Amino acid sequence: ARDLAAGEVAIEERASCKRGEPNRYTVQSRPDCHLEFSADIRFANHSFSPTCTARLSEEDDLLFRLVAIEDILEGETLAGGFAFLHRDPSAFLSHEFGNAGSPITYDYLSTETKLSHPFTDGETGLLVSGQ
Repeated sequence: ARDLAAGEVAIEERASCKRGEPNRYTVQSRPDCHLEFSADIRFANHSFSPTCTARLSEEDDLLFRLVAIEDILEGETLAGGFAFLHRDPSAFLSHEFGNAGSPITYDYLSTETKLSHPFTDGETGLLVSGQ
């Protein structure tokens, strides 16, 4: 159990498949390619002030990482979000909001040309629909 320093990988996941069109569980890797995930990354929330940046692997076109752009403190109390940094990696995802840890967020607009399900950002009130 530890904090994550800026530059460290917060989540690394290999996509379960590639799709030609986006859905709720995909991350766009190229204009015509959307990687679908079935675990942690699909629960990382959007933020215009994210804790992580999205990085595609150069070695493996199915590997996707969220890398901390600031220190992410274990056990820090922040409201909202679904993916959190926990003491126990097996309890990484939480739908509880108390002292769950720092939310793992990234800016969806950094990867998505067009979201399959646009939404209004809760912090800013801006529409998040794609680049």
